[in-house]
Amino acid sequence: MSTTTLQLAIFVGVLFGVSPNSYAQKTSVSQGCAASILDQASPATCIKASTQPALGFLYPLNNNLFITSGGHIGINTLNPKYNRLRIRATANHIGLEDTNESGATEGEWTLNADSGQLRFTDESVGAVRLMITSTGTVGINTATPKYNQLRIRAQANHIGLEDTDVNGATAREWSINADSNELRITNETQGKDRLVIADDGIVTVRGLRITGGADVAEPFRTKDAAKPGSIVCVDPSESGSVLLSRTPYDGRVIGVVSGAGSLSVGVQLCGKPVSAETAQESVVPVAASGRAYVLASLEGGVIEPGDLLTTSSTAGTAMKATDRALSFGSTIGKALSRRDSDTGLVLAWVNLQ
Repeated sequence: MSTTTLQLAIFVGVLFGVSPNSYAQKTSVSQGCAASILDQASPATCIKASTQPALGFLYPLNNNLFITSGGHIGINTLNPKYNRLRIRATANHIGLEDTNESGATEGEWTLNADSGQLRFTDESVGAVRLMITSTGTVGINTATPKYNQLRIRAQANHIGLEDTDVNGATAREWSINADSNELRITNETQGKDRLVIADDGIVTVRGLRITGGADVAEPFRTKDAAKPGSIVCVDPSESGSVLLSRTPYDGRVIGVVSGAGSLSVGVQLCGKPVSAETAQESVVPVAASGRAYVLASLEGGVIEPGDLLTTSSTAGTAMKATDRALSFGSTIGKALSRRDSDTGLVLAWVNLQ
């Protein structure tokens, strides 16, 4: 057997799962196929082969690339598990298609370089995911980036973000630094630290704006079904726990369960994590200051803005406080909205008195 025949027999045998000897034998005995290999699927057909790359000839590549009978492509694996991958290209366009067993395209992406722009597009939905213009302006999820260029630079303990104009001049510069046991976000344009987090967890910031809620709350355990807006009192039988209020003008009132209506918890303070100790308990955030919605009834009369609110005889529900003497130490704050029917939420300024 010649060296050329043996090389081709080994390659085809590996590709089609047939021993090299059988291929060599069938090649040598097929008088009309001296320069070809007998097609095992069609014995009357000869496949042209060459040990040198040539168009139209079977050529052994290497064992790093494997193509299954189903069209799956494996690189550095003989068991490609994923769908077939198609790569197509034009002068300024490269396309990647992920197809299923039936040949249908399940995902398609393109990389285009034209008109001085580089675009990475999700063709399945027709959306440009990344755009780089000829001026270096970068757009993510937009084909028309409007803003100035963005530069990202990094050092060992420093990441810098620069917003530049079309001429390359820096308009703004920010940096994130991790040094001296601190994490700092600095406005380099103004030379001022805007956020500092020390290694002991202490955070320093010039101002803090919270947009979701407007109260200050702390977590407490409770055995009652205390929903947001409910008034709660100290549980005399369980240290650190609360119960729904059930008595008018209850001096044990401690606050309102935060998160009712359109306001979420603003700031939640917690010296250490609080968790339920039994299956019957839950943990609720109780607001003792700030703006929150409170569950209220008309037991004390129509509630007007500015009225003091206290506990009522209905569990977890506030009412208008009319007895000044009894109100001392039992009011939860002042109403900020009106309520003249049924039981429902009243916006209140929580401020225990």
